[in-house]
Amino acid sequence: MTTNRIKEIQDLTAHPQSQSVQQALVQVWTECKQESNIKYKELLDSHNELLELLRNARPLMQPREYCKGDDYLILDGRIENAINKAKNIKL
Repeated sequence: MTTNRIKEIQDLTAHPQSQSVQQALVQVWTECKQESNIKYKELLDSHNELLELLRNARPLMQPREYCKGDDYLILDGRIENAINKAKNIKL
């Protein structure tokens, strides 16, 4: 919600300067900000998780015959899970 949107809403009401309209707009503003902060934290967490996975992948960035066992499969699964989690965050 922007200040322009608040002005638009006020202009649509019969009493834009009334205390109840002002309180309702402050409440909506607060809820939008809280929701935005939650989404930002979810995205930041997903971003950090992917960065950490990529940092851990560097030693595996060599021909498979030089890697131990299932290292590739484990890393591939973790990266796929992190990407799917990030895709599921609704903005």
